[in-house]
Amino acid sequence: MSYEKLTSSSPEAQSESPVADHVNALASLFPSVVREGKVDFDALRQMLGDDVAKDDELFGLQWKGKAQARRAATTPSLGTLRPCKEESVDWDTTKNLYLEGDNLEVLKLLRKSYAGKVKMIYIDPPYNTGKEFVYPDNYQNGIEEYKKLTGQQGRFKANAETSGRYHTDWLNMMYPRLALAKDLLSDNGVIFISIDDHESANLIELCNEIIGEANFIAQLIWERAYSPKNDAKFISNSHDYVLMYSKKIDRFELGRLERTDEANARYSNPDNDSRGAWKPSDLSVKTYNASCDYIIKTPSGREVEPPAGRCWSLSKKAFLERLQDNRIWFGANGDSVPCLKRFLAELKYEGMAPTSILFYKEVGHTQEASKEVATLLDASVFDGPKPVRLLKRLLKLANTDKNSIIFDFFSGSSTTAHAVMQLNSEDGGKRQFIMVQLPEPCEKKNETLRTGYETICDIAKERIRRAGKKIKEEAGLQGQHLDIGFRVYKLDSSNLRVWNPEVDDLELALGSHEKHLLPGRTQEDLLYEILLKQGIELTEDARVRDFEGKHVYSLGHGQYYACMETVISSDQIESLALGIVQWKNEESPDNTQCAVFVIDEAFRSDADKLNFAKILEQHGIPSVKAL
Repeated sequence: MSYEKLTSSSPEAQSESPVADHVNALASLFPSVVREGKVDFDALRQMLGDDVAKDDELFGLQWKGKAQARRAATTPSLGTLRPCKEESVDWDTTKNLYLEGDNLEVLKLLRKSYAGKVKMIYIDPPYNTGKEFVYPDNYQNGIEEYKKLTGQQGRFKANAETSGRYHTDWLNMMYPRLALAKDLLSDNGVIFISIDDHESANLIELCNEIIGEANFIAQLIWERAYSPKNDAKFISNSHDYVLMYSKKIDRFELGRLERTDEANARYSNPDNDSRGAWKPSDLSVKTYNASCDYIIKTPSGREVEPPAGRCWSLSKKAFLERLQDNRIWFGANGDSVPCLKRFLAELKYEGMAPTSILFYKEVGHTQEASKEVATLLDASVFDGPKPVRLLKRLLKLANTDKNSIIFDFFSGSSTTAHAVMQLNSEDGGKRQFIMVQLPEPCEKKNETLRTGYETICDIAKERIRRAGKKIKEEAGLQGQHLDIGFRVYKLDSSNLRVWNPEVDDLELALGSHEKHLLPGRTQEDLLYEILLKQGIELTEDARVRDFEGKHVYSLGHGQYYACMETVISSDQIESLALGIVQWKNEESPDNTQCAVFVIDEAFRSDADKLNFAKILEQHGIPSVKAL
């Protein structure tokens, strides 16, 4: 029988750290170097032999604070995500999420539930222009720093371009977030990062270190402006970059673009070949091979040699085989230099290979993006959004399937969510989005004041509501099952009180710690903290039943049961426990192990606690965890 009281230091009260996974992965490769969960670096060096580099031989990006930023990714979060149903849409049915808070803390909290499940990540982080660098950098107590930040708007700060730590601050902000984001990607997943010239070189080095240079796919160039700026001091900058990295390059398959009429027009069928349209391909190559240097006689009788310094791409035998198969074309008069027929129907891949340049005619530009937001919200309230067409293109390049999870943790105005809903409407998909955004205060422009938006999150949530409604209306009957809802959760401190003895009155501190649940928290606040820290997705349905007038929730399809009532009398214990047992047997009759969560302070005595745990143990539920 197990009755365990959880505190703020219990694993269930903290986010999962990736360190254990890293140690386990190392142990699977070199069992002898991991002892009692600790890595023996001397033994590891001996195993690797001469392949261990000296510190002064290592190539990479170095800056002040890098070690601290690396540690920040492995420090557990003491926070939680509190449900906010009043700001949500279709709470009971949606699989989409809007998470309000500092993305570093949120990434830590999501790791256990979403590691390895995200097909595509897109982020548009601050470009380090000296105007928009507002993320908290106190890693010692991220939640407290975040609460100060959001409670006092004056603490939002710019990363001034004149600062000596101009690049350093930005790298320290990005490093732990990218390290955590990588763990969320599926093995066939991909991440896209928008960036400009200020940090593009540093970002590539950062991604090479965290994600792996071998997983680099492309540095896409987005043509974001359609006309030059004549007041530019030197060059009118008309582009941004979008870096593209896969999680594992050997598992990723690129999504190709639909063929255009213009591309298909390059194929024709002048000889009425039964295999359909084709286009001519040069038969010569630069790389010389003596076996491919021979004379070809055309049907007209003319003899043709390869161009100077080149040879044919086919051996003589291979050429004759293709000639016999009517795959060589000598022109309408049979007198031209031979070429190879490439048939449209025989292309190796479906669709077209994407190019590294994203032209605004195909994916939109900044003015189009601004107009999209302004039209939806009836006001120009957000600077620098990305166009929906750009995000739709990235969704296709990511080769998302119709059930993929799409994640954006610098979500801004939530163009990513808009694009996901739009693409789902077009192809019948059920892609899910997870948006994360710090509630930065809006600039107090006239239009923002008129519309009443206080933070970027207010703008984004309203955009998703209006965009979803518009998309569903335009889809008609085909869109009746389209998921345009989203659950809102807001970052806050854990529902379990963190004891801080560094106060003037230690006796008062000890007394308050006896009641370690924070006042003002609801049953659902506690429930979703359990759900999150047990690794259950935040869109999971929490089923509820009443036993003896007490709410009991079922989570994870019978893995966990929770009674968050604060008062359980002695005469209610048996019927409550037996009710949980009966429900568990209905949901998982195969005797699957489960755990029951309760509020420790709800019981009147230790005897009641033991009695409750004993009844559950007698019926096959040995674990009771008390908050």
